[in-house]
Amino acid sequence: MKILFVCQYYSPEPFKVAELCSELSKQGHSVTVLTGIPNYPEGRPYHGYGWFSKRHEFDENIELRRMPIIYRGKSRLQLILNFVSFAVCGSWYAINLRTHYDKVFIYQLSPIFMAVPGIVYGKIHRVPVAIYVLDLWPDSYFETEKSNNLILKRILYAISKWIYGSASVIGISSRGFLEPIAGMGFTSEKIRYIPQYYEDPYPDNNEFVLANKNVRKYQKLKIVFTGNIGFAQRLEIVLDAAEVTKSSGSLIQWIIVGDGRAKAALVAECTRRKLDDVVHFEHRIKSSEIPRLLSTADAALLVLGNSPLFSRTVPAKLQTYMACGVPILASVGGESARIVSESRCGLTSPAEDGELLGTNALKLLSFSDEKLHAYSHNAREYYLNNFSKEKHLNGIKEILFSQD
Repeated sequence: MKILFVCQYYSPEPFKVAELCSELSKQGHSVTVLTGIPNYPEGRPYHGYGWFSKRHEFDENIELRRMPIIYRGKSRLQLILNFVSFAVCGSWYAINLRTHYDKVFIYQLSPIFMAVPGIVYGKIHRVPVAIYVLDLWPDSYFETEKSNNLILKRILYAISKWIYGSASVIGISSRGFLEPIAGMGFTSEKIRYIPQYYEDPYPDNNEFVLANKNVRKYQKLKIVFTGNIGFAQRLEIVLDAAEVTKSSGSLIQWIIVGDGRAKAALVAECTRRKLDDVVHFEHRIKSSEIPRLLSTADAALLVLGNSPLFSRTVPAKLQTYMACGVPILASVGGESARIVSESRCGLTSPAEDGELLGTNALKLLSFSDEKLHAYSHNAREYYLNNFSKEKHLNGIKEILFSQD
């Protein structure tokens, strides 16, 4: 089968779409990816890439077609142009594309406009389109931008409804997305729940046992956050929590690993509050290095803002933490809080409540190694039963091939 994948982001940018394409290619499918020039999250092109270099390349047997887009940059205007340029250039390419594909698969992150080239190709060539929703629109835009513009809301709602309605089947990464998408007028039969996954770092479970035989790595409690440091994460509450734990001594260390638009302001605020001795920042690392990092942690930190959108969202790092078998300290609501509580793999507090987050961190510090080991074991078991790569791939193949 010949499949056209559409996603504005692709390796070497840190998104799982490349792994999905690789798996389908290994199973004998011909895969072409319509994507952009890699520039996320720094806002400038990766080394060796540009408008006139590496626009057409092959990653193993996967053909990559990179559109000439405006880079994200640092300004709001440039970010908007980045979104629009991919939709326009990608659609122009799709209109003029003569190759026939059997299916179109849209891996939909933010912004939803990245789906437009796939919809255009599907309509012109009468090819069924599947879309996998990882960021719910237009909710995602209005939450991150804090906008209440009713005219813009109607426009983005209409665009989102058109895009979702143009797909033959809609995959959702969180059960919380079902209600708002169904509320646009789509039947639940069209919507399939496919949770995200993380590549199992311990395919031989004995490796997991060895890596976690001593849950408490140090006298201090080391709590690690990995991922994008954006405004949606509301990581400023970590500073509130650190003030709570520091007042009881400096036995709890908060490690924030990653980069993003909100990092500079967060680092500056940390210094202003004189928390540099208990809150530490490190640069983003490769996905392959995350298990090693988490193996040195006593707990992993999951933080999201307090909003209806985020209560519906399950961030990919939750699957990462569970796959690595790390006790979870969460400041979240809704679906993510339900999963942590249901799996009995850690402690949860309401989103954006830094004081309670700090209180829960002190509780973790007081727990025995046996208690932390139980959390670790439960996280791993829940991952194997619910978030394995095999389950994810089977779900993706189901929505791809169910359109026949």
